[in-house]
Amino acid sequence: MNRSRALIVRLLLMALLQTWTAAFLPAEVKLHGLFTDNMILQRDMPAAPFRTDDFEQGASKKVGGIAVGKPFVCSHPNGQSKSGVFAGLTDGSLEDSNRTTFATNMATTFPKQVTVDLQGKFTLSAIRVDNSSFGGTKTVEVQVSGDGETFETLGKTEFKNYVPGAYELTGLNAKGVAFVRLVFPDVHETWFQHKANGFIFLRELEVQGEPEK
Repeated sequence: MNRSRALIVRLLLMALLQTWTAAFLPAEVKLHGLFTDNMILQRDMPAAPFRTDDFEQGASKKVGGIAVGKPFVCSHPNGQSKSGVFAGLTDGSLEDSNRTTFATNMATTFPKQVTVDLQGKFTLSAIRVDNSSFGGTKTVEVQVSGDGETFETLGKTEFKNYVPGAYELTGLNAKGVAFVRLVFPDVHETWFQHKANGFIFLRELEVQGEPEK
């Protein structure tokens, strides 16, 4: 009899606990979630950044902007780029694979650079450079030009090695821009696959702006 009473008490306590949880705990706790650095980490669910800037990203890691699909020229092109490998600087994807990522060749001669032709003149509001986890990429300088000859530097950053971070320039009002150039003066001491080479890797160059009449 005592065991039956104890079981009944346990069941009643469990029911009361569930009722209290549903009524008073926030949704994040119910989902076993945790907020940190604008990210929601939920059990058995991949984390995705909540973007509050000028850039839009869908669930499939696709991005928009005026640079998507635009042609570019690299001073030290990767030999596989003509076959669609390591040619994804403006493909609109943040996936970090050889089919979606951009890379230079492995030569250790610097500086290297890549220039995107926006195919028209725009007033730029923001630029974002997305690093790759392939490694090597260090200093990146962002430049713009209206004629493809004279370039102005808007900003410069230094990426952590093997970390797919991002560098953003927002609140811009850069007028008459037809070309965006990234300059790479160096690489990290430990490079791609921990071997001696000069590869530069990026996931994407995102550009936001409005066409000029």
